[in-house]
Amino acid sequence: PGKMLRQYGRRGPDLYWFSEGFTEFVTHWLLEDSGIKPAGHLLRELTKAQQRLAVIAAPERYAILLQRFHRDAAANRQIYDRGFLLAARWDQQITCQSGGTRSLRDALRSLLTGDADSRAALDVQTIEPMLTKAGVVSFARDIDRYADHGEAPIVSEILTSQCRS
Repeated sequence: PGKMLRQYGRRGPDLYWFSEGFTEFVTHWLLEDSGIKPAGHLLRELTKAQQRLAVIAAPERYAILLQRFHRDAAANRQIYDRGFLLAARWDQQITCQSGGTRSLRDALRSLLTGDADSRAALDVQTIEPMLTKAGVVSFARDIDRYADHGEAPIVSEILTSQCRS
């Protein structure tokens, strides 16, 4: 995701949850998928992220964390973790909506194949239709809850939920 945003000339603070958190998700996913890390690695990392967020008594809004992003490791980590868990949530939704034939990886690839106009202004308005088309069912609500307000999706619910028919 970070490379995609640089390609589009956009990697502003409003998308750190995407560029940083989704990069973390894809990194751990690929490490496990390639065999560099053992099976269960992604789940363990997601669980750690959830645990880090769970100990925060009063999560701060995203805009407040951004003010400290480059000078406060705890603020930085929260933004990574929020995006990381959101990526996992959306991966599960896409997988369920497609009957197991697609994943977040497929949706992210579609960012690379967009036309020149869509690449020129990558922002939430560009990402939303692509992810919604892929199978994300609650894009705006999820960004509000998980990226902006700091609720932490429950890892066990993300990765073990049954797809509803």
